Amino acid sequence: MAYYEPILSMSGALYAIEVLSRITHASRGGYFCICFFETISDEVIFHIFKYQLRRLKEHYEFLISSNVIASVNITYSIAESIIADKKI
Repeated sequence: MAYYEPILSMSGALYAIEVLSRITHASRGGYFCICFFETISDEVIFHIFKYQLRRLKEHYEFLISSNVIASVNITYSIAESIIADKKI
């Protein structure tokens, strides 16, 4: 699931959001730890990144009209995949 961490300006106004992912185990209902991202393939990580972009796109109008910046963390392998994927 995608979550949005607010980043506030010094005045307390919403300045930006950081897109985060929480991965849950379907049968256990609990959250995976950060070690999940350390053990999955670059392909799966890129799939999660594209999911984050799709969720972020749903809020495009709000972000533009509110002048709010969006931050998405990427790895080196994601950067390489972005360059290779002409659809992004």
